Amino acid sequence: MTSRCHGFTLVELLLATSITAVIVGALGGMFVFVGSRAAQSVAQNGVLLQAQALSEELERTVVNAQSCRVIPAPGGLALKCILPATGDDTDGDGLIDRAKPMWITPTGHEGYGTGRRVWLYLGDSSGDLNTAATGSKRFWRAYRNDDGIPTSADIDQSFSTYYDSGNSRWNLIDEATFSVSGDGLITFTIKASKLRRNESRIGGGDSSAEGAQLSLVRTVFCRNWRR
Repeated sequence: MTSRCHGFTLVELLLATSITAVIVGALGGMFVFVGSRAAQSVAQNGVLLQAQALSEELERTVVNAQSCRVIPAPGGLALKCILPATGDDTDGDGLIDRAKPMWITPTGHEGYGTGRRVWLYLGDSSGDLNTAATGSKRFWRAYRNDDGIPTSADIDQSFSTYYDSGNSRWNLIDEATFSVSGDGLITFTIKASKLRRNESRIGGGDSSAEGAQLSLVRTVFCRNWRR
């Protein structure tokens, strides 16, 4: 008896090809969607981490300061903090973070003297607070030993840039505002860029209409707040 081997018909081949194409297309679309969501999450986490890092830096300065004031300047509002005159710089950033009293009053209050002035502000690319900032702004920290307005020569480059490269360390920060209450409480608000894609559009581009902001608010007190 003779056996016959039947091959695929043209219709069957076309059907198999069509099904394969549909599966591959669906998998490709899912891959793009998952990749887009992953990239979005990474970007948002980066914004959050930078805002939190800046908030911690500001808090570290404020809690060690004798007092802080908000100063109007051409580039915008700046926070000026006066540090104690004596103490230890435990983290090597040029600022006293472990103050040592210079005297103690008969009532038991400690006196720390007047030390460095620390300025925190958004300004233009030069870091000069006297210059009105136009276009994109950068966040700066500057030191002075007097009450003069800081210039680009007073900038703390290790705080403001990546490894003194000139590239902003706080490139995602859009806005930073400060307020000081009479009892020594300082509130700062940090706003940073936040990416928000249209999730219904696989592989779709981003537009300014889809942008959003992350806002972080923190209130801390100066060293003399409880005195």
